[in-house]
Amino acid sequence: MKKLKVKRFKQEPAHCAVASCAVYTNYFNEEVDYEFTKQVAYKVSKSIPDDGMDDPEMGILLNLLGFRQVDIICSDLRYLDYSWASLSKAALIELFEKEKRRKVWQYEGFSSKFKLLHKFLSMEGYSNSLVIDYNFGERIRAAIDQGIPPIVTFNWSLFFKFPKCNEYGETDAVHGSAEEHAVVVNGYSDKGVYIIDSHQESYKYSLKEYRSGRYFVPWEILMTIMGSTGTVIIGYDYRENLNQYELV
Repeated sequence: MKKLKVKRFKQEPAHCAVASCAVYTNYFNEEVDYEFTKQVAYKVSKSIPDDGMDDPEMGILLNLLGFRQVDIICSDLRYLDYSWASLSKAALIELFEKEKRRKVWQYEGFSSKFKLLHKFLSMEGYSNSLVIDYNFGERIRAAIDQGIPPIVTFNWSLFFKFPKCNEYGETDAVHGSAEEHAVVVNGYSDKGVYIIDSHQESYKYSLKEYRSGRYFVPWEILMTIMGSTGTVIIGYDYRENLNQYELV
């Protein structure tokens, strides 16, 4: 078993990405907390209270918090394709520049994702990368072995068997959607991973065992709830005293 000492912050609604980035950065710099991270996060996305943050926005947030390199490992085939997996970074930037302009994508909500991926990969002075892959377990173990607690996203509705909800927060089994959740993995064993979860409001009654925000998830369950839409996000080359407040 390998386990890293990681501090937990409690999040506000829809702020799981902000809280996870705060937990991650605090591991490298104890002066960075949730409130500071939230201030920086609002420079990246103004829609956090409503929609949370997409993976590229989390990557950009980690950049502004001081990480010169951020890797996003994802294989979400709703908007990615394995024909892109072998493309160079420059080729991906060119691809996303082209795809974000296609009007047909705007009706499916993908143009905004391509725009964010383009911005993430084009961050001047940063060595960011998108890795199209699903070998999440290998990436998580490798990060922990290096002393790094990776951020992971998974299907929160699936894990806790919650009903799908619509845009108004109402249960809607037909037109609703599942909710994605971001957490930090601070350790693993042969049987599973140790999670740092900043959510708090829903962890009561039958879910009270999760209230501390620290729990264990078996590998087979983690791989199921990450599925084809989960991600692993890892920041490298942390440098203090950067101008985190400068807009990009």
